Amino acid sequence: MPKYIFEPMTPSELVSTLVGWGHPCTESQLEHPKTDFVERIYFVCLEQLTTLDSAALEEPVRQAMENVETNDQDFYLDPLVHNLLVYHLGRVARAARLEKFSAKDLSNPTANRTSDILSAFINFIKFVQVNCRPYIDDVQAQSRKIVIERDEVAHLIEERKRDIQALRDRMALDKPRCDALEKENSDLLNQIVKMKQEQAARNEEFVAARTEKHAALSRKDDLNREYAQVENRLNETKARVVHDPESIKRSIAMLSTKVQDEKRNLSAKDATSRELQSKITMLGRIDQNVKTLLEQARVIEREDTMLEESRREVAELQQALAVQNSNSEDFHDRRKRSERQLANAREKLERAQKHAEDKRTASSKTIERLQSEYDQMNLERRDNDKQLEGLKKEAHDIEAQMAEHLRASEIEINDLLKAYWDLRHSTDVYMRTLSEKLKMNVRKAR
Repeated sequence: MPKYIFEPMTPSELVSTLVGWGHPCTESQLEHPKTDFVERIYFVCLEQLTTLDSAALEEPVRQAMENVETNDQDFYLDPLVHNLLVYHLGRVARAARLEKFSAKDLSNPTANRTSDILSAFINFIKFVQVNCRPYIDDVQAQSRKIVIERDEVAHLIEERKRDIQALRDRMALDKPRCDALEKENSDLLNQIVKMKQEQAARNEEFVAARTEKHAALSRKDDLNREYAQVENRLNETKARVVHDPESIKRSIAMLSTKVQDEKRNLSAKDATSRELQSKITMLGRIDQNVKTLLEQARVIEREDTMLEESRREVAELQQALAVQNSNSEDFHDRRKRSERQLANAREKLERAQKHAEDKRTASSKTIERLQSEYDQMNLERRDNDKQLEGLKKEAHDIEAQMAEHLRASEIEINDLLKAYWDLRHSTDVYMRTLSEKLKMNVRKAR
């Protein structure tokens, strides 16, 4: 008998429960169960407890068989579904504290065993529906939520793959432009360095020219003051000196010579001043060019900053690409492992098919042997039934004789007890009478 924790149910209770679950059956079907009938009933119990039906078990088997290259998928479909049903029913049996549940309970069912199993299953299902339904609903809701999250994550992974592919395409398109910008940036940096060097040289020339200009202006002021002093002295001399024609001529010649020298000096100073002015103008232009170059340098710096950001983005994309490449390698490794597992599974399937064929042959031989033994046992059972009927008749006769002897023994015991109590009463009376005559204190025996 199975040691489950619930009370056994009568056939009428089993039939009413199954009818309530939408599976009509009769007590005769439970008394003489067949394989297809028992399998349908067990599917109903499994669906009530786990919402799994035959279609829910066939679908993953079909999906798994699609990955196996074989032309006999329908040949393996029913055995695999049967194995899944046995597996799930075994889990339910362990939960219901039902011992020694196996595939034999489906392939070769008996009335008592089927009734015991159904009693355990139905009582356990009712217990779960009454006491464990909130927990089961919570677990099922979490399971559905996890499935939805898994689909969302798979969709998100696909989107990320598309984004990475778009970034790769964009990197491939922007790479020539980046190379051109890097080359242009290096050329502009070289030009800036050369311009800074030229600016430093022009600044030095500008400082030297400005110093020379100040020196020339100071010399010009000195010459003007000297010329004014000479002119004052000349006027004073003219006022004092006697007007001698020769001396005047000599003075005029000397003064003319000095004036010519001064004019030449002034011409040279003017030329120097014009040259300095042209240099100042050139320096102004150079300053303007330097400002323009500085603006261009700022623009180049901004472009360089943008280029650095682009490089950083490219580095990040390369890092993400490396991660994706590593993930891709992992996927390839997993695929190789899956292919190896598939090859191993095919090899195991072939061995299992061969083993199943051997077992089928051995089973057919065993079935034939068991059939012959069953026929022999059936004959022996008939003989035993006849002997059992004779033994039952003899037992009935013996029971009647025992009842008669028991009644006679009870009558005899009652008579003996009555005689015993009469004798004891007479003895007590005699003892009291004797004690009174002898005047003795005789205690009554207990």
